[in-house]
Amino acid sequence: MENLKLDEEAAKQEITLFDNSRREFIKRYFQAEMEDPGHYDLVINTEHLSYEATISIIIHALPLKIEL
Repeated sequence: MENLKLDEEAAKQEITLFDNSRREFIKRYFQAEMEDPGHYDLVINTEHLSYEATISIIIHALPLKIEL
């Protein structure tokens, strides 16, 4: 909102447009659905995590991926 100087409603619309555009790109060029969990090795809900906690989770998970 701050960077684009948008109010809350305009920011929500901008996010929706961006998400839809990304979804269509993935579908068109990769014939895939973004929501398909088979395309992801790790999903982290960052709503209640700090950047440091998120980074720690990723760093600790990486060796597990490499071992497979």
